[in-house]
This record gives sequence, C-alpha cells and structure tokens, in this order.
Amino acid sequence: AAKTRSWQAGASIPQTHTHTHSFACIDAMTVPKLRPPAAESSLSSSASSSWSALKRLAVFLVVVILIVAAWSTRQDETATGNVSHKSMVNGFLKGSSSSSQRQRRETIPPFVRQYCNLTGVDYWMVPKDDWRRRTPAFLILGAKKGGTTGLFQTLTQGDAAHQAIVKGKLKEHLYFIPSRFPHWSGREDQDNDDDDVDDYPDIPEDAMINVAEARRDMLKLYPTAKLQQNRTLITGEATPDYILYSEYSARAILCTVPWVKVIVLLRDPVDRLFSHYNFLKDPSKKFNGGRVRTMPPFETWVTKDIERLQSYGVLPENLAKLPNYMKTPAETRGWHKYQRNTNLRAMSDRPFSRSLYALQFEDWHRNLLAVGKDPQRDLKVVLSRDLTSDRGSQVVDDLLTWLGVPQVPSASSNGKSDQDEGTVKKGMVTKYSSAPIQPQFRQWLEETIIRPYNQRLYKLLPQELDGCFDTTTTPSSSSFSAPKLTSPSNVDGTSTRVADEKSLPSFVREKCDLTGADHWMVPEGDWRRRTPYFLILGAKKGGTTGTFQTLTSHPQILSGAKKELLYFIPKRFPHWTNDEIGEKVRVAPARRDFFKQFKSNILMDQPSFITGEATPDYVMYSEYSTQAILCTVPWVKVVVLLREPIERLFSHYNFIMDPNKSNRQLPPFEKWVMDDIAILQEYGVMPQDLSKIEEYMGSKQEQDAWHRYQRLKNGPWGDRPFVRSLYALQLEEWFRNLQAVGKDPKQDLRIVLSRDMKQNTSVVHDLLEWLGVNASATSFDSITNSRGRNLGQVAAANNNNNNNNNRGTEDAVLARKLNSSLEMKQSMVTTYTSAPISPEFQKRLEAIIAPYNRRLYRLLGPKYDGIFDTTST
Repeated sequence: AAKTRSWQAGASIPQTHTHTHSFACIDAMTVPKLRPPAAESSLSSSASSSWSALKRLAVFLVVVILIVAAWSTRQDETATGNVSHKSMVNGFLKGSSSSSQRQRRETIPPFVRQYCNLTGVDYWMVPKDDWRRRTPAFLILGAKKGGTTGLFQTLTQGDAAHQAIVKGKLKEHLYFIPSRFPHWSGREDQDNDDDDVDDYPDIPEDAMINVAEARRDMLKLYPTAKLQQNRTLITGEATPDYILYSEYSARAILCTVPWVKVIVLLRDPVDRLFSHYNFLKDPSKKFNGGRVRTMPPFETWVTKDIERLQSYGVLPENLAKLPNYMKTPAETRGWHKYQRNTNLRAMSDRPFSRSLYALQFEDWHRNLLAVGKDPQRDLKVVLSRDLTSDRGSQVVDDLLTWLGVPQVPSASSNGKSDQDEGTVKKGMVTKYSSAPIQPQFRQWLEETIIRPYNQRLYKLLPQELDGCFDTTTTPSSSSFSAPKLTSPSNVDGTSTRVADEKSLPSFVREKCDLTGADHWMVPEGDWRRRTPYFLILGAKKGGTTGTFQTLTSHPQILSGAKKELLYFIPKRFPHWTNDEIGEKVRVAPARRDFFKQFKSNILMDQPSFITGEATPDYVMYSEYSTQAILCTVPWVKVVVLLREPIERLFSHYNFIMDPNKSNRQLPPFEKWVMDDIAILQEYGVMPQDLSKIEEYMGSKQEQDAWHRYQRLKNGPWGDRPFVRSLYALQLEEWFRNLQAVGKDPKQDLRIVLSRDMKQNTSVVHDLLEWLGVNASATSFDSITNSRGRNLGQVAAANNNNNNNNNRGTEDAVLARKLNSSLEMKQSMVTTYTSAPISPEFQKRLEAIIAPYNRRLYRLLGPKYDGIFDTTST
C-alpha cells in the first residue's frame, strides 16, 4: 500500500530490501513491464483503471503464494513430528484440524468409523512422541479383589517405579464405566427430579463416543503439565470394572485412548468370589453412609446372583446345558444387555459375573483386534498369586520393562519382605479370616459353571497360562444336592420359553401374544407380582393425585417413575400387534418397557415392598386399557376413585380455566358441556334424543360406538369432559374383562368415593390392609428388610451421607422417604372458587346423568345404591 501511494505521487520505486523466510517474496517480487506512472503523465482514464486491476491481481497472487508456502511447511512439520507442544495441545483441545486433514494423515479402522465420533479431533491414534501417548500410558484392569490396588500402589509409590510413573487424581477414576461415561452420542444425563428414578438411562446398543469431549475431560484427571515437561514420565490408573463392562468400556477406551496398554489381573475365580463376599461383609468396611452390610450366607448370595444372570440370559436356565449355550447369540445378547443396564445396585455388585473371565476377555480381544492392535502385545495378563509369591519382584520388573520404565534395584532392600502383612510392594491380595466355603458347594460351582468358562478362557491366554486355574478338588464322599435355583424370569419379563397356552383363559389366548413370556400370571413370590402391585384409576379431578400421595407416603409403598405413567393409554401404548389398537398385545416387550418405570432392584431385595401408579384415564379407555393391563400385568389390584358426576365435570372445567394451570379460554360452562354431548351423539355413544337414553343403553349400537370412540387417536372432543362422568360405560367393561381372565371384581377392584377420602380416615386404613401392607406403620421403625435390619436405622444412617452418587440406591430412596412426611396425608379433592352452575342447567344435567347412575348402582351392588342421588328440586 505504501508503494502504491508513492508511485501515485510520482516518487521513484524504492530499492528492493532483503528479508528472511517467505516474506522475502513480497519485496523481492518484480512485475515485468510495469512502471509507476509519472505525476505529470496524462494517461487516459481507461489505462489508469487497467493499471489498478493489475496491481490487485499481483497482491492476490502474493497472498496465495504465502498461504501455500505456510501450509506446506506445516505439513512437513506434522509428518516429521516437529509440531510444538503448544500447537498440539491447542489442536487437541480446540479441534483445529479438519476431518479431511486427519483422514490424509492416518488410516481409520472400520471399528473407529462405526463407534468413534472424531469431529474436532486432530488424530485418533496420536503420534508416538506426542505427550498424550502417556496420558494414560496404561490401565490396570482385573477382577474385583484381584490385587489391582496393591499393584497400582507398587508401580506408583515404591522404588520400583523410579519415580517415572506419576498418578492421576485417583487410583480408580471410573471414567470409562458405561453408566458414568458422559460422552455417548445420543445419550444425555438426565437430571430427573423424581426420587425413584435413576439419573442414567440405559446405554444405546450402537452408541458412538464423542472423542474430542471425552479426551478433554479425561485430561483433567492427570498431571498434564508434568507430562509435557518431562518426556520420561508416564501415568495410568486402575479401575477393575473396565474388564467387567468389556464391550462398552472397551469401546469408550479404544475410541478415546487407543494407544493405552492394558494390564489384566486374574485371580482364581472361586477364591475371588469368596474374597469379594468377605470384603462386603467386613465390619471394618463402611458402605453408603457409614453402614456395615449384613450379608446372607455365601451360598445364598452366590445362588441369588446366578439367578440374576439367568434372568438376563447370560447363563442358561438349565445349567447342565451350559457348554451348548456358550457363544450362542442368546448368550451374547444377554451379556451385552447386562452390561448396558446402568442400575448398578440392581446387580448387587454383580459378584458372580466378575468371575466369568472368558466373557470379558472375548470382548476385549475382539475389540483390540478390530482397531488393529495385537492382544498378545498390548494386553498383559498377570496372575494375582504371582504377585504375592517369591516371583513378585520379577513380575513387577517385567511389567516395568513392558511399560518402558527403566529397571531399578529391588525394593526389598529396604529391609522389609514383600510378604509383610499390609505392606504394598510387589502387589498383594487381601485375605480375610472367615469360615471357609463348603467343600461340596465349591465343587458344584467349579464343575458346573466355572470350569467350562475356564476352558474357554485358556484359549485366549498365552500358552504358559494354560490350566492356571485348574484344581484337583477331590469329590466329596458325602451327598450334596445342588442349590435349587428358582425358575428364573428375565428382569424385563421375557424368556425364551413360551407360556403354556392350554390352561389360559380364552381372553388371554385371543388378546395376548405371549411369545417370549415365561408366564402370563407370574407365580406368587415373584418380585414382578409387585411391579406394579396396584393401579389407581378414576375420574379426572376425582382425587387420584391425593390418594396416590397418601399411599406412597407409607414406608412400604414406592412410587414409579412418576405418578401418571400413561403407559396403557391405547394411543400411547407401543406394543399392539401391527400397531393397531385392539390387536393382540405383545406381552414380553410390553413388560420389558413397563418394568423400567419401577425400582425393580428394591422390589427384588425387599419382599415386603410394593409399588404402583395412578393414571385416571385407564378407566375411561375401558376396553383397550383393560386389555393392555390384563395382558401385561394381570396380577395388579385396581383402585377406582369416583366423584359425584356433575361436581367432577364442573371441577374439570375450572381446572382448565385456572390461570395457574393451563389458563385456556373456554366457552361458558353450559356451552362447553353441551358441545361435548353433541360430539358423543355424533359418534353414537349417546342417542340423538336424550329422553331415550334408558332405551338406548346397553344396545349393540351404543357398545360399537363406545369402542370406536376409544380407538380414535385424534378427534375434535378436546378433553372428552362429559364422557368421563358416565362411570357405568367405563366400569362395565372393566368388570366384564376382569371376569374374563378369572378375576373377581369384588376382590381385585376397590371402589373409593372421593368424598370419603376427605371425610373418613378409615378409608386409607382399609386400603392399606387391602394392599397387604402394615396399615399402622407410619415410619420405618416397625419394618425390617430381607436381612433383618430395621429400615428406620438403615435410612437414617444413609441420610447422613452427602454423597450424591448414591441417588439411585435402595437406602438413598429410603432416606428420602424418611425425610419426607411419614404421616399419612389425607387425600384431598381440589375445590375451585367460581360462579356456581345455574339451577336450571344443573337440573338438566341431572336428568341426563341419572340413567347412567342407576346403571352404575346395578353394577356395583346394594352397598353403593344411590350414592350420587341428589335432592335438588
């Protein structure tokens, strides 16, 4: 620009200066045959314009040359690994490199393209001399109670590490545990305010990992400044559970830190299981707010977890068929579904699956191979017993060499033996003093389950480890009966066995598709019989909310995900065959999805606990909601709340008009009601001549119209206000369908009047007794859990724990219930202040509703005769 101005002023061209680097091309550049115009020159305007265009072109060409030169230099530096640490860190954290540039620099395996979202990432596998290759350089995996803590402390604290291994913030970061890992695409953490809902949804089966975000958060766990300054330092962590969640933790790790080396500690499967049990039982250990766990006998604890694995399909129902079940699609589906379940408490520490090493190793081997890594080179198997043997020092030295850390003299020179109790040197495995395992039970475990998995494991291990867990157990001379495992039902209500249809009611055969369901009516004692145990139905604005809050304030009654699940509303229900309302209900998937709404882990552990929900509309959609309910949860008890029909209708109107609610603009009450009656007449639910209601009731025309009206997914009726007060239409079908499946409406359906909930506290007591809970209990003090512990003490202890990570645990739920009011709250029906119904219209409505009320009295019996009759003149 300065030159241009000088030329235009008639100055001579400045001398070319010498510069360094690429900027030399600016001043050294000459444009042939271009001369600056003299001041006194009288060039034409067209020549001057051409001269300006040529100057702009020259500047443009210079800029292009500079950009190309800079880009070429950058590419050469990247190829040789000479990019500065600062530029690499900025590129990593800010995602400066584009996807196309990354693709030119490295080959991406199909596994990575399928599961790793590399948007904003400069490399998937960063260069070898990049400091990130040491963040972390290794992960210690392994079976819980297999010695991971001792090995990690040995590597990071003793002379053996030669101060070349630095720790992160913790020994166990738990970062890649699937339920905690926050960077699954399409899965966001839920901040659910409901106390009875887990904050983490299940992991999507094909979820991808947002690598840039995952790396950014992971770096915060390590001393990155030290690692950048000192190229000899490495870091790592030890989270045993990364091997348990073999499919999904491996996926997250290999997307985020694919360069990492993996150390796997293995301990004899039965010894590990017994040590795990004693660890939980140890009185010096405190769990969830400082409490000591009360454990059942070891055999019971193990058997219960085996049943859980069977319920998920990880183990076959008949353990004698285990060898034939292995590596089948059913086993793979069950194992991956088991890992995706994020409710850790429901698995009660998942003890038995942790000893099935083959399942875990196979996933890790397959995923390592999928990203081009060699399991024999990048995964090191260490036996726990070797760490505590005379070979301990050599094992640790071999590990350090494998990790690239210089060897140093043995730490035993400090005067203490590696075998000193409580000393963490070459790794140790905690031993507990307790009664040994019954020899017969150990033999049964090893021969029936453990040995087939061990044989499967040996095929994946180095040859020198073949047979490392084989035992020489001598068969016991005394007779031993294998534990009697209950016929397991899947936690989602499904099974590979189809229920026997011969003894089923015709209603079930015609309306319920039981494919994949083990039972239609699950056996007594099965936890599913309490999931849910009751449903509260009733007229809208009839007091269902107050009743639900009253019942769930009882210490033995848990809420579902929320008060109104709306699950069985026909147009919302997703499990109609062919997606057609009224077709067969697909029972197995319906149960699977419905059970997710409840705290199944607590119900499994607490046989005295029940749960339920309250959706008033289940009574209005009487034909199709009953079909969905009686196919899916036929054991359920039904509470129906009824309120005086006209009073309910007027409350419904005022609820919609309430400015604190929807604040919708409605026509006057009289017009609002009559418009809805006209819609019912149009659809044939009510006769055109309202004086002939009595004759029209019960006709085939009425029944067909009523069913057609319920099937409609969309329509002009707004909130369907008037039909909600015609209780006879709704309850007749409930009674008929209950009888069709062999249930007695007088025993399994309880009618409650809304006014009685306000005026008569004995109604609550009667309801609690009918539901089978302790009607006099208003606190946990009178209730014990399945292990004999007082729940008041359990909940109070947990209440002192400020760890929010326990939100979904059983005791955290109990503590929150304890903090809420334990007094039985009296149900209430909201009363609105508004202009009353005109006496003339009140009388007109009574004349229309009276025939339906009389029809209702005949259905309910003499006890309810005249309950809604009025004395208005």
